[in-house]
Amino acid sequence: MTASSPPKSKHRSGPKIARRITPEYLHNAALYYLERYAASAGRVRRVLTDKIRRSCRDHPDQDMPTLLALIDPEIERLQRVELIKDQMLAQQFVDVYRARGIPSRMIIQKLRLKNFDNDIIESIINETSDHQDDIAQNTEELAARRYVERRRLWPFLRDTPSDPKELARARQKSFAALTRLGYDNDVIQSVLRHQNHTE
Repeated sequence: MTASSPPKSKHRSGPKIARRITPEYLHNAALYYLERYAASAGRVRRVLTDKIRRSCRDHPDQDMPTLLALIDPEIERLQRVELIKDQMLAQQFVDVYRARGIPSRMIIQKLRLKNFDNDIIESIINETSDHQDDIAQNTEELAARRYVERRRLWPFLRDTPSDPKELARARQKSFAALTRLGYDNDVIQSVLRHQNHTE
């Protein structure tokens, strides 16, 4: 008696073949991505570029420069109907990062990773300092203060040490944490001089 052979899998083995590129396919791919993620024009451009490259790899008869030229008109189409609004989206990210106590240097890095244009990043980061440099300084201090308060670091400890050595260590811990985040020395010293009056 012979053993029966295992049933054949209905799933095709091997990597999935990318679809051929058409303007309609790119439009639907962009819409699908924007339904799932709040994305910048640069991020959508990168996603569509990757799809075109994979498709041309699997379908070498396609002309990549011709297909890549379809991306900018698609981005402009989405901007006209306000599905992509980089200025507003970047401002929302900045507001969230500020509330978390993240300094401007790290905010700029995060926005660049999200593929926002440098002009947009600079305009939002610098808008508070167009007329007064001290406004930008105060913004940085507020963000740093929110960070140490949220982490319950000095000067927002739950219990202030009575031992001068413990107190010095607590201050040093706050200083090190803010330094790692990229705050400059003036901002850090201002935050550490702040007195917690809630005790």
